[in-house]
Amino acid sequence: MAGSGLKYTLANACELLGAKVKVPKLQAWKKGQRPSADDLETLAVTLGLSPTWLLLGVGQPQDEAGEGELVPEYVPIGDTLRDLLNQLPDQLPQVAQVAGMTPAELRACADSQAMLSGLTVARLVHAYRVNANFLLAQVGQPFLTEEQYEERGPLTWLREKRGDFAQPDEAPATISLTAARLATVERTMKEAGSPQLAILHSLRAMLEGEIAKLSGAQKDCADPAEHAPQANPKKAAGDDTV
Repeated sequence: MAGSGLKYTLANACELLGAKVKVPKLQAWKKGQRPSADDLETLAVTLGLSPTWLLLGVGQPQDEAGEGELVPEYVPIGDTLRDLLNQLPDQLPQVAQVAGMTPAELRACADSQAMLSGLTVARLVHAYRVNANFLLAQVGQPFLTEEQYEERGPLTWLREKRGDFAQPDEAPATISLTAARLATVERTMKEAGSPQLAILHSLRAMLEGEIAKLSGAQKDCADPAEHAPQANPKKAAGDDTV
């Protein structure tokens, strides 16, 4: 603002940043609210600042010339990745760990400054059921259903060897699988525009079904005598009556 000959006021700051940024938004940022992805892009482009530095304080405020420039070919993938990250249950550091990257590297990909590797895409597919077609080419739905993920094909033998289709046989693993199914249903219903209350009712019904199933199995194991044939009391008393 000093370089533009403007006195520091919120109104002048908004004028410098353009029509997308209003005074209430600047006030919210001053109180600690983080900019949205679109606002971050506006700040980065208008002020020539590094998005990573703006969000995380990592690196330098202004990257060296030629570094951090948007690569046109990466933009659709970066936009798609950023949208997917917002829908995942984990925070960016956890997602980055699953993807085999540092948070800064993952953020660079989301900011269209770098390309995801094939191995990273595969890890996201297996961990979060991300649809690689959607991520790379915006084709289809953002996430795979369990049926789509378990679909067999020419390389099924390779996936079996890797353990993609392994069925859990221990209680903790079964609980994790249930959580994954709940997350899939919630994500699918959100994408379909279902109200939050309807989503919660569906999740509760699924949980109640799992509880009833486990309760029934435990009861069968605990009370085997209930299913055993009952002795004839008359026979037991020595009565020979037929």
